[in-house]
Amino acid sequence: MAYANRFTACSGWLCRLKPVSDDQPFASSNLSIDYSHLLVLGMSVSSSIIFVYMGYESSQVTGSSFVFSIIISSFVAFLSALYYAEFSTRLPKVQGSAYSYSYIAAGEFPAFIIGWTMIMEYIVGIATCTSAITQYINTVSDGQMEIAFRTAFGQINVPGLSPYLNIIAFLLTCLCGLLVGSGIRILLPLDIMSTLAIITILFIISCGPFYDINISWNSPSIIFMEGFDGVLIASSSIFYAFSGIDIIATAGAEANNPVKQLPYILPLTIILIMVITVVTTPILISMYNVVDLSVAAASQVFIVRGIPFANIIILPGVIASLIAGACCCFFALIRIAVTMANDGLILPCFGALNNTAEMPLFTVTAATLIAGTMSMFFSTITLIKMTSIGTLLAFSMVVMGVIILRYRPSTDLEIVYNSGEMEIGDATVNQEIESDDEEAEIFTHNVENNEISRRHGNHLTKPNDNASLLPSTTSTTSARHYPDFLQNRSKRLPTYISSSIVNSSLACYFFLFLAFNIVIVYGYQFLVKGAWWAIVIITILAFTIVAAIISLAIQPKTSKNVDFMTPAIPYLPLLTLFFHTFLLIMLPGIAWIRFSIWLVLGLPIYFFYGIRNSWQRQIISEPAERSIQIQD
Repeated sequence: MAYANRFTACSGWLCRLKPVSDDQPFASSNLSIDYSHLLVLGMSVSSSIIFVYMGYESSQVTGSSFVFSIIISSFVAFLSALYYAEFSTRLPKVQGSAYSYSYIAAGEFPAFIIGWTMIMEYIVGIATCTSAITQYINTVSDGQMEIAFRTAFGQINVPGLSPYLNIIAFLLTCLCGLLVGSGIRILLPLDIMSTLAIITILFIISCGPFYDINISWNSPSIIFMEGFDGVLIASSSIFYAFSGIDIIATAGAEANNPVKQLPYILPLTIILIMVITVVTTPILISMYNVVDLSVAAASQVFIVRGIPFANIIILPGVIASLIAGACCCFFALIRIAVTMANDGLILPCFGALNNTAEMPLFTVTAATLIAGTMSMFFSTITLIKMTSIGTLLAFSMVVMGVIILRYRPSTDLEIVYNSGEMEIGDATVNQEIESDDEEAEIFTHNVENNEISRRHGNHLTKPNDNASLLPSTTSTTSARHYPDFLQNRSKRLPTYISSSIVNSSLACYFFLFLAFNIVIVYGYQFLVKGAWWAIVIITILAFTIVAAIISLAIQPKTSKNVDFMTPAIPYLPLLTLFFHTFLLIMLPGIAWIRFSIWLVLGLPIYFFYGIRNSWQRQIISEPAERSIQIQD
């Protein structure tokens, strides 16, 4: 019994939920972000598809069919954007994006994993951008930069590492860190750099077709270099380029009107990314033999075709575009780290703001040094392979978070959305109850069910909902006053028990989908040959998944509606989660190695510091004082 109690207490600590609040833990320079700036933040990272990923993926993995990888990734990212849009409507003043969404919906430990993972994802993204810039400089200089550094520092002959000490990449990373850490209004430089990137892309689109040689489309072996498997592998590798929607969500607390802006900007960003990249990449591929493309393909093809002067336009645009992408990664990384520090999950030094720059200089310095070191020692191709795993995991958690909130009693959120404003507290709840008798009946029935669930040990969240503070006479009066059909309707609303079933089912889904996709990807040949064990495994997994879907679908949903709601719950989110897990399985092994090493470094921080210093632990440890404050 003692061990059971300890296990229950430990699981309660790991699943502590963060209450919703509209405070802004970090808004350096009092930004007021409008539609155009949100679009710039979302699309800056996406230029890496054209200027980084295309050259490597098309020459080594997909062949000319790289455009199909873009379409597949764009489709999955578009579905993911819908769930970010719903979260931004339900929780418009929450900062920290996928981390905060996970904290509110799934609990403290899953939120730490997502936040810690996204910090590293952005660090690798910064290193990838600055390392790729040096590839363009080396290409334009006809390899002279690499020769100079090999002569000065010697050659490195270790697989996965850069063949030379990439000092330029390190200095570029420091430049980006200095630009962001100086405290200037980063949106104006981003606008300028994005304009240069747009000019470069327009130049490629307008001039490239005149130098089309079509050699890259002559045979199926070139179009589909590694079959459709190569297309799927590239789809997973380039998914990091769509992390812009997470960056947009991170800036939600600083947007002018996140409830109105984000639900439109998030899907629009994915559509624009798909259109621009689908138009531009085939043009570059058609200008040269796809198998000979390098990472710096945008400059390479014009040099090879005898148009070196084109790099007067292309090189500045590429450098500006990739620096903008790195700065956007810093932008999101800083806000996630500060939010985690304010929540007590990581050391407070990561959230301490400098009085002059109003920036967390320790976080900026640490991220700059880690990203700079990686860009200096790792090859660009190795860095490319390390990306996307954090983005896919974060998107998966957001998808599950939307389902959790749809099947959770609305009183848990302690927020009511009225006319585009957020109102928090007992007064708002009481006002809604008094304004609508039907909603009052629904509310009081939820209170009764939640109290019963608590008595049976179903502590889904900490006791912070204001509904529990209502007098018990309210529910008795309501039950006598309202007719039977309203009481029957209220019985279809979610309770703590039904919500716990949903949470358990979602945890099973994620791992079931992973197992199912592992069998599909690595056991495909055995399934085609009719191996009995492979068929038995896939059948058991399929039936288990269907049974879990049925158990989820029959659970009652919350009556709480917001301006934007994802359709076809829970079927569309589960399908999206299936796509996410499939792309996770298709990632190269080095991405999982990087994720595992970073996770091993992060877990001691949480279990030796975060779990004891969590702000939510401090709140829960003083329930009596907190209850008095709420009542006052």
